[in-house]
Amino acid sequence: MSRAAKILHIWREQSPALIVIGRFGVLAIGLVNAPVLARALGPEGRGDAALAYAVLYLVPILLALGVPLEVRRLGALGSGPEVLRAARRFALLTYVPAIGLGGVAFWTVFSSFPENQRLVASICVCLSPLTLAWTCDINLFLALGRYRAFLLVQIMQPTIALAGVLGLWVNDAVTVSNVLLAFIVASSATALTSRFATRVKSRGSRTPLPQLWRGSLKYFGSAIAESLSNRLDQVVAMPLIGSAQLGLYSVASTVAGLPLAFGYALGSKYYRDIAVATPEARPRIASQAVRSATVTSFVLVAGLAAATPYFVPLVFGDAFDAAVPVTLLALSGSFAMLIGYVANLALAAEGRGVSMTIAQVASMAIGITLLLILGPIWGSEGAAAASSTGYWALLLIVLIMLRMKMRQLVPRPSDVKAAMRALL
Repeated sequence: MSRAAKILHIWREQSPALIVIGRFGVLAIGLVNAPVLARALGPEGRGDAALAYAVLYLVPILLALGVPLEVRRLGALGSGPEVLRAARRFALLTYVPAIGLGGVAFWTVFSSFPENQRLVASICVCLSPLTLAWTCDINLFLALGRYRAFLLVQIMQPTIALAGVLGLWVNDAVTVSNVLLAFIVASSATALTSRFATRVKSRGSRTPLPQLWRGSLKYFGSAIAESLSNRLDQVVAMPLIGSAQLGLYSVASTVAGLPLAFGYALGSKYYRDIAVATPEARPRIASQAVRSATVTSFVLVAGLAAATPYFVPLVFGDAFDAAVPVTLLALSGSFAMLIGYVANLALAAEGRGVSMTIAQVASMAIGITLLLILGPIWGSEGAAAASSTGYWALLLIVLIMLRMKMRQLVPRPSDVKAAMRALL
């Protein structure tokens, strides 16, 4: 089969490889976007942008109350249209708290921004329900195995945002405020497109909101804890290490996050397998998922670590030479992050939201505590070390909760083929 025929087969057969393509598309776009912002804004401006992006990542998850994961779960069980209609109504209701959070952000986390930048960032927070809406849509796509739709919607937001940033760059108008305005346009277009792509009409039966919340709340603690683990460090780090050091840390986090694209694909594939399996079969599938993630993570992280001393200065510019050791420290946690993500989704597929929450909160507490200690001492390197320790703690806790024995976790030669099959 030719390469073109293989790609066409992946597209026609709705292969989970489309998740990898979509996630890598997002990361590739980010790798174009990040150097442009880094070179145009410098470490300090990049730090301000990283803080704004961190808040805009956290707020939709805080508003969601775990609803996107419940949409995925019920969608996999055959109740997709009903639960999505309920999720849409819920997203509209979240504009009220979103406006309140925008005001809080204006007077607190964005208080060090210039006035215009501060206002635009707060408006972005008020419009966070747009992100919540299309997040629910793509979770339904994953539940139904509609990976083509997932890919198209997933890459739309960063693509439009990148087009805006490049337009600003050509016109020498790259500022944090203008970049955030491009983010608003991209989120609005993505929400509109995903709504039509779901093929779910607004009228029709829907899951009662109390029923939706009863199912989603068990995921809420885990979802918010996971998001806080991923981005709260950047919010907390700003007053501890300053904008310039945060800019270095944000570059390291961008590179260290690249392997997670494969984690999303593996997690989605095994999530469906575990969710529909019998209770007796679930431990076997979960251990296979973890071994596949281990093999994949080792190959990816080793390759990135070898390339980092050349890759980071080349892509982000000489001003970010100091980000090389920070990136290597972050990659040590990236290995655990990918495996932990897949293992955590195994808990989600079993409906063990409380266990997920405990694991995420414990790992977040470890990471933030170390950040408060190491950040003021070692700056961006301390932040990377704290983050990596948190990811390793998460992995260990989740594996204990899955009751996996060590012999179940050691990869075998056959696991390389299993990982490839899961991805492709």
